[in-house]
Amino acid sequence: MAHRSPHIKRYLQNTSGNINTIFVILAAPILVAAGGAMDYATAVSMKTKMQNALDAATTAVCSDSSQDPDAVIRSRLSESISEFGLQLLPPPAQGEPAPTPTGNQSIVLNTTFDQTTGTVKPSLTTNMPTTLLNMVDLNEIEIKVETQVSCGAKRLELSLMLDVTGSMGWRINGKTKLSSMKTAANDVFDIFQRNMQDGSTRIALVPFSEAVNVGSYADAVRGTPSSGSCWTPGCSKYKFYDKWGYYRKWSIRNCVSERTGADAYTDAPPSSSPVGPVYKSSSCRPRTAEIVPLTNDEAKLRAEIASYSASGGTAGHLGTAWAWYMLSEKWAYLWPTANQPENPNPDELIKATILMTDGEYNEEYKNGVDDDYLSWSNQAPNGSSKSQAAKLCTAMKNSGVVVYAVGFGLNPNSSTAQRLKACASDDSKWFFPYNGEQLRAAFQSIGRSLAAGQTGQAIVKQ
Repeated sequence: MAHRSPHIKRYLQNTSGNINTIFVILAAPILVAAGGAMDYATAVSMKTKMQNALDAATTAVCSDSSQDPDAVIRSRLSESISEFGLQLLPPPAQGEPAPTPTGNQSIVLNTTFDQTTGTVKPSLTTNMPTTLLNMVDLNEIEIKVETQVSCGAKRLELSLMLDVTGSMGWRINGKTKLSSMKTAANDVFDIFQRNMQDGSTRIALVPFSEAVNVGSYADAVRGTPSSGSCWTPGCSKYKFYDKWGYYRKWSIRNCVSERTGADAYTDAPPSSSPVGPVYKSSSCRPRTAEIVPLTNDEAKLRAEIASYSASGGTAGHLGTAWAWYMLSEKWAYLWPTANQPENPNPDELIKATILMTDGEYNEEYKNGVDDDYLSWSNQAPNGSSKSQAAKLCTAMKNSGVVVYAVGFGLNPNSSTAQRLKACASDDSKWFFPYNGEQLRAAFQSIGRSLAAGQTGQAIVKQ
């Protein structure tokens, strides 16, 4: 049996406290160091989770500029941080200092969107309780993360081709289709509200029915008519015999028709290839709904939409052509500087159109006269409105324009619907809503998709 030495025996039997004191003195730094490492690792993990949550919540601000940034960030953030045990404090009252978060609390600040720079730069802070570092009176570790998101990293030029034909006055579920279309268009303006304010989004309007009304731009795009009457288009009054043999003398209007020749399906500028005139015995249709070149003037866009009324037939190819012209840099010289389309630049600019109609394309022109008045042997030289629209769609897509097609109230299996599907850029970009709520949902889906495409690389690296 082994025997302890007298020294060891005295060491073990010592009760004076000196050895315990030495042990504590030596052990405390070790425990603090170990505890500090544990608390530090926990803090690093928490900071990573908080950063990811703040990035995601702030990026969501860009997807729908109609929503208040503070509300978006708080809603998204509150949901995500609850998954790892944090609770979001309410914002401080106006003029009051921000509260200090304790326990599992956190606070988000600086959620105001800067319209000038198109950015929002929030911070998220919590004070994480320690486990062992409290032995040295370090009861909490402050964890703070920041992010900066730039919205509208890509600019957007969007044209809306909007059907204002007579059938848009029909009712679905007690509401006219025109009224539903107005609501849906305003939803698009809501989505891009902030992006229009900061100038990264501009929208053009192309209302159409039996023609497109270009208002004061008529002479610039179809040529200034000569005075008097003539049997050849180009005069103020055009003389012809209709298919019933009746003599007609109709006046030139501010509406326009298709152009013929080599540039029929191009976006060549009207300075080199004028579009066709329209001659009518009375006002053309749309009577008052005129084109609006690209603008970020939200109030003007809403006012124009509100004024629309339903009348006339469906010259869908003219609406399609002008939806393209409004985005073409070749036509820029026509418009005031603020309304001019930019040169194509896919890395920085999206050009897109929404083609919305509720019916069969059925009106076309020859010499500025609706061919309903012409004999079968004297029809429109470019062929039907349907075939012209198809060729224009193909050319527009080939130029880089993203095309969305919306057939309101159309049977998705109809020949008209099939033509619209073929016009869209891909199968994710056509919609066939039946009622007003479905139309709103379609326009909202398109708007949010385009807004998300604008966002690009939204998180700005610090």
